[in-house]
Amino acid sequence: MTSTLTETAAAYVLAESPDAYVLTPTRLGIFTALRMAYAGDPAALRAIGRLEEAMGEGKVVVTAFDGVEGRCASVSRGQAVEHVFTATGCTCEGGRHPWHIHPMLFRLLLAERAIFDPAGLLAELCAATPPPADDEPPPPDDAHRPDWADEFPGL
Repeated sequence: MTSTLTETAAAYVLAESPDAYVLTPTRLGIFTALRMAYAGDPAALRAIGRLEEAMGEGKVVVTAFDGVEGRCASVSRGQAVEHVFTATGCTCEGGRHPWHIHPMLFRLLLAERAIFDPAGLLAELCAATPPPADDEPPPPDDAHRPDWADEFPGL
């Protein structure tokens, strides 16, 4: 994974809670929304519960998050070990499982950032998205026309 973290994004997270990510009313609301979104997935619900428990105990220490990737201290191995996580994977031992606390932490942080800093999040996502290749021709003007439209003159 390549690092796309910026000082602005890191400052946002660190200013929110410099020592540990703790439970706040906003985060509790996001946990409720996550439970509703993944109600039919027992593994996802276990990951949500584990993350909420770790946050309740002050064990989740996020050092940076920019909407594309984040960094946090290991909950199980201590602050000397740092994990990098994205929407689709992470560097921890549990990364082989589709659901563990880091994918949920990513979703929680993304939702929180969308609530409190939507413009900053959008800027980070745009900066992390590569521009289209110059050699791609633009789509034709009628690319949006459905095939059946040719049967009806004047459309």
